[in-house]
Amino acid sequence: MTFRDRVGKEILVVDGAMGTLLQQKGLPSGWCPEEWNVSQPEAVKDIHRLYLEAGADIITTNTFGAISTKLEEYGYGHSVRDFNLAAVRLAKEAAQPFGAMVAGSVGPLGKFLQPLGTLSFDEPTSNFTNNVGVWLRQE
Repeated sequence: MTFRDRVGKEILVVDGAMGTLLQQKGLPSGWCPEEWNVSQPEAVKDIHRLYLEAGADIITTNTFGAISTKLEEYGYGHSVRDFNLAAVRLAKEAAQPFGAMVAGSVGPLGKFLQPLGTLSFDEPTSNFTNNVGVWLRQE
């Protein structure tokens, strides 16, 4: 059954805060949560499992800040694709045995658009479009 089929017929439960649980698993203060998709994949997957075991119908990828404007703050601007692909793979692997759905998590830019900030409209639009494209193309 698809999301569209289910959303009109039942209450769907979505997971909660990924960052808080990553910190409980040892993510250092100020460290890049999305980097753990590649360096600590089992920790990320364990968090997905916790939510699924608690009854979540939908889990979200560990990609809240996985856009170049945000990852550049950590020195990982070049790792957007790798972090996103790893996050999608981990969430799908965790969700599969439960028959759960996976949704992409998209957070704020971390910077302001012009005229309040320095970002043009095109830069974040490209960031979000490329990230969503990564999730949609992931098999």
